[in-house]
Amino acid sequence: MNDNRTPFKQFTGFVLVLFVILLTGTIILTSHSAVLAQTLQSSSPNASAFRPANTPPTACFTSDPENGVVGTRFIFNPSCSHDEEDDRSSLAIRFDWDNNGYYDTGWLNAGRTWDHIFTTPGTKTVKMLIKDREDATDTTTRTIQVDDPGDNTAPDAICSATPISGTVETVFTFSAAASTDAQDPQSALKAKWDWWDTGNWLTDWLPISQTQQRQWNRHGTHTVRLLVRDTGMLTTYAECTVEVIKDAPNTPPTACFTIDPASAIMGSDFTFDASCSSDAEDGLSWLSVRYDWENDGVWDGAWWSVGGTRTHRYVLPGVHTVRMIIKDTGDLTDETTRTLTVTARNLYLPLFRR
Repeated sequence: MNDNRTPFKQFTGFVLVLFVILLTGTIILTSHSAVLAQTLQSSSPNASAFRPANTPPTACFTSDPENGVVGTRFIFNPSCSHDEEDDRSSLAIRFDWDNNGYYDTGWLNAGRTWDHIFTTPGTKTVKMLIKDREDATDTTTRTIQVDDPGDNTAPDAICSATPISGTVETVFTFSAAASTDAQDPQSALKAKWDWWDTGNWLTDWLPISQTQQRQWNRHGTHTVRLLVRDTGMLTTYAECTVEVIKDAPNTPPTACFTIDPASAIMGSDFTFDASCSSDAEDGLSWLSVRYDWENDGVWDGAWWSVGGTRTHRYVLPGVHTVRMIIKDTGDLTDETTRTLTVTARNLYLPLFRR
């Protein structure tokens, strides 16, 4: 006799009632443990089934200037790049200066500018590759016209600082007003500043007559770079240094961090923010932190800037204790801990005939 029952009715008598208890990583089953074990074995150990799928980043960069001459220092800024899951400081980039299929740089930080000088004239296609923390990538290109500079010569960049020594309370004044150029008047020259001696040119182009003021909350010698550009797009850079001396003995920092959220299901991203930490001598940006995700005495990862957040995922449920250590520029440290709760997800198995 034909069985005209619907699939749902066929399984009505075989509904499996299953209670799954996940407690500190232990799985207790009321029945059919072999079936559930096979299901769990096929799951990713990092609980990827519980996370949204990663999406590739979007590559984007600008060129300053957009066109120039042989000898122009082109400044490439990838700050228009973005990623749905990662912040820009977690992204990495590479450049192929002539788009010949070979990348001319290693992996660079996408959170800052990078510069390049072309030594031959012509139309240049610059390619940038970007990747996120999951190694998903994207590429983009820009076309730049590089002309011959002709009789134009580069300016003479001169940087001065007043005073040249002080404390963390001192306001240092920097000037490019003594810079000159053989073809252009001083009023036509522009200046750009790099406060950290990293090649990260983040200030706007300003008249060389406009002074800049800066304070440092870190002791030691600080080098400032000045980039001067003429109307023919030729550039020259100079450096000047200041010394920040201690006016009191160094004291340890105070460790503090927050966790968001405080409780979540397995596979969720927990964000750790140490910006509530402090130090009497050093500013927040000069402090470094490390985390021990399980408080097992082993630090997970390298030193990380206090100014950035970290994320971590847990694949086992329970209460987890996280330890953080903070270090100042004098290598003095402090530690603190916080707890978070990871809850289990409900597992649902397909119905089957006994």
